[in-house]
Formats: sequence, C-alpha cells, structure tokens
Amino acid sequence: MNTRILNISFAIFWFVLLVGLLTREWWMPPVQLAVVENPQMPLIIGILVVMTMWNLSRYWTSQRPGPPKSQITEEMRAKIRDITGHDHKVTDPQFNFEDADKPSQN
Repeated sequence: MNTRILNISFAIFWFVLLVGLLTREWWMPPVQLAVVENPQMPLIIGILVVMTMWNLSRYWTSQRPGPPKSQITEEMRAKIRDITGHDHKVTDPQFNFEDADKPSQN
C-alpha cells in the first residue's frame, strides 16, 4: 500500500470532519445541533486539527527524496570490483545464514 496516498486520504478525511464540525450551525437542523453540542466540542475540534496536521506532515515527509548517493563511494566500489572481480558488500557477520545447517554451539 502506498503510504503517501494513505496519509493524504486520512488528512482529507480529518479535514472534512473538521469543516463539518466548524460549520455545524449552518447545515444541521436545530434538533440534531442540540444533540451534538456538548462541552467537549472544543477538544474534539482540537483533536481533528492535530490529526489533520499529523497526516499532512507525514504526507509531506514521505515525498522527500532520500539523501544523494556519494560519488566517491561508487568510485571506490568500482575500483574494488575491478581488482577483485566481485562486489564486496559490508555485512554484519551475525546475519550470515549461509551455513544454516550447522548445529548451534550453545
């Protein structure tokens, strides 16, 4: 699932709810407005603002590209590849599972 689409969708959803609550006096019938009006309404509106901003910030940060690759690193890897004939990757020896059929020594 694309997180950018999910975050912008949530931001739009929270914003629509926010606009609906802010304009409730205009479009709600008086009977429904009396049911919805309560002392926690400013808290609910504040939470909707926070949720909208949260998802907009997550959408904005997911658009940013990663750090540029270093040209020096690529040149050094090319030199090592030319000398040895294969590409050496730096890996953690704890994650070397090539000899998985050996019993553990615990």
